[in-house]
Amino acid sequence: MTATVAVRSKICELIAGASLICYPMDSFFSSLIASLLPAGLGRAIARNPAPKVYIPSTGYDPETLGLELRDQVDKLLFYLKKDDPELQDGDLLNFILLDKHSCNYCGKLDEAEFARRGIIVIRGELISPDSDSLLDAECLAGILLSLA
Repeated sequence: MTATVAVRSKICELIAGASLICYPMDSFFSSLIASLLPAGLGRAIARNPAPKVYIPSTGYDPETLGLELRDQVDKLLFYLKKDDPELQDGDLLNFILLDKHSCNYCGKLDEAEFARRGIIVIRGELISPDSDSLLDAECLAGILLSLA
């Protein structure tokens, strides 16, 4: 049996008014993807012209075992397009934000391929010496604010 839950109109209103849409690092399937499952959410996100950014986890996420960065982005887009496969990648995702020093990402991204899809890879200072190998909130906030 399959259940479908529609996105609430209040959520669509909030998405419409957002100046930045962020798909943050977290447990990939049980947190990030689960939050994108309500029907109509992908269309609501696509209607907003604000920048949309995915921040992959810089640490170990057992839910991405065997998934390279490209696979993660493709799955993210798959679920965003689930109720409307005609949506374009660049309407749902504009940027992938990576730490410029981290090598904890699984696999490499073909930046030219993603650029053809309307998605730009940004490498920034996300981890500072003071953040103990974790994302530095101030560094991340500065980059996100520059995109908004």
